Amino acid sequence: MSDRREPGADWIADVAATAAAPAGLRARVEDSRGAAVKRRRRATGAAAAVTAVLVSALAALLAGPLGTQTTVADAAVAALRAPQAPAVADPYPGATGGWRATSAGRARVDGHRAVTAGYARGRLRARYLVVSGSRLAIPDGARRLQVGNRRYVLLRRGDVNIVAWRRPGADCVVVSRDASTAGLLELAAGR
Repeated sequence: MSDRREPGADWIADVAATAAAPAGLRARVEDSRGAAVKRRRRATGAAAAVTAVLVSALAALLAGPLGTQTTVADAAVAALRAPQAPAVADPYPGATGGWRATSAGRARVDGHRAVTAGYARGRLRARYLVVSGSRLAIPDGARRLQVGNRRYVLLRRGDVNIVAWRRPGADCVVVSRDASTAGLLELAAGR
């Protein structure tokens, strides 16, 4: 391949290297470059602000509102969602009122380990959840009931009845969509 240049190419290169654009044109080019830099900085700043808002919103969703504590109702949701395997044996023998163990599982509630058990009595189903080391908050609207030396918290959230109580080192929650509060209290009495 030859290293031959077109005629006049050297002259064009020399003129381009030594020619100066008019001052007005140079000023407009510099202004447009400055404006482009400013637009990029604004866009980058806006993107950073949007990212910060999204990260904050995600953190709030994952952690919950500031200053809140996991409630009995939150634990009830975990009990209903926990995966269950068939029960080999009743993890908490002594159920009363005709309840029999049907399943067992594990869950986490606000970072605490929890054990779940499913119970049945006829067509009624209930889930029992024990959260170790927890102190679940009692939500507004909950009723309190003292039976012997045990204090229960009773509440209803949507179509779910919830009975909860504390025992040394753990909080206990029994939930059901179809069993009454009285039926759940019978199950809880054997725990």
